[in-house]
Amino acid sequence: MSDKMNETIQDIAVKHGVVLGKDDPILILQTMNDRLLEENRKALQDMLAQFKEEMENISSQWKDDAKEKAEKVLSAALVSSKEAMTRLLHETTNESVHVIKKLISDSLVESRELSRTIRKFNQFTLLTSAAIFCLMPVFYWFLLRY
Repeated sequence: MSDKMNETIQDIAVKHGVVLGKDDPILILQTMNDRLLEENRKALQDMLAQFKEEMENISSQWKDDAKEKAEKVLSAALVSSKEAMTRLLHETTNESVHVIKKLISDSLVESRELSRTIRKFNQFTLLTSAAIFCLMPVFYWFLLRY
């Protein structure tokens, strides 16, 4: 007999004052109960192992899904960021081109006005030089005469 069986016989004898033998139906039920409990324990362990495996599979699937969604979100954010940078660069370039065109246009206007002023001054200088050149013989004649 096993130690567990002996312990059960002693407990019954102490509590109830009845001594049981090996072939007693109560001990047979106890043995059957122990066997059923052991089978249930094994079945529960198997079910627990299966449940654990299913949970790990679900967890792995969730991890993969979360990773995939995170990659999609990051990809979308990257695309959006690139589009924003491209748009900002385009706007900045257009603004810079506009400013440079205005600066060049203003410089050309200023240059034209300066050129007109210089042309007028040169015309005046040429006219003055021509007048002096024409008056030189008269002035020279006047000096020689007196």
